Amino acid sequence: MTDTAFLAIHYQRDVILPTGAIRQGFAAEAADREAFISGVAWSMAAARRQGIAVISIRIAFAPDYSDLITNCPIFADVKRRGAMREGTEGVAFVPGLGPEPGETVITHRRTSGFVGTDLEGILISRGIRKLLVGGVATHSAVEATARHASDLGFSVTVLADLCHSADQTMHDAALRSLSLVTEIGRSRTILGADQQIDL
Repeated sequence: MTDTAFLAIHYQRDVILPTGAIRQGFAAEAADREAFISGVAWSMAAARRQGIAVISIRIAFAPDYSDLITNCPIFADVKRRGAMREGTEGVAFVPGLGPEPGETVITHRRTSGFVGTDLEGILISRGIRKLLVGGVATHSAVEATARHASDLGFSVTVLADLCHSADQTMHDAALRSLSLVTEIGRSRTILGADQQIDL
């Protein structure tokens, strides 16, 4: 067991698959989707082999959206599209990218995975001070969660190749911005078979 956790953010069907209702992270015709999914699956397995806690963060709302606050365009769009409702196929994890039995799953309803959840308490109770972060979309939930984690005092490394935005310009801009408060790395460098985690 290490003092490091991998936050796996929004690896869900509605967010990643071409049939999904949300297009912030992947365009419907994205050519790199399968390679991205394979890379995430490899990285999650590598993290587990090294004793790194994998924590899956999912977004999901009540079927009637009674718990969704439509104070900003992105959440109003979720409701308009009928996306991310509990009990629907869209909120399920992409096959191969979900939690294993016994792993922690966090459900949130805002942009940051910390808001309205027990994530901070869970990390502290486990002695985790270092975070690897990957997810979709880079410029939305990934950036918000990584910044929040940094503000809370965690040492954060964003794994750029495990993040994705439908707009490459937005992905790149988010990573440049995040480099002010986090480290930016790549999965094969950080989680390679011969690597030791030393963030």
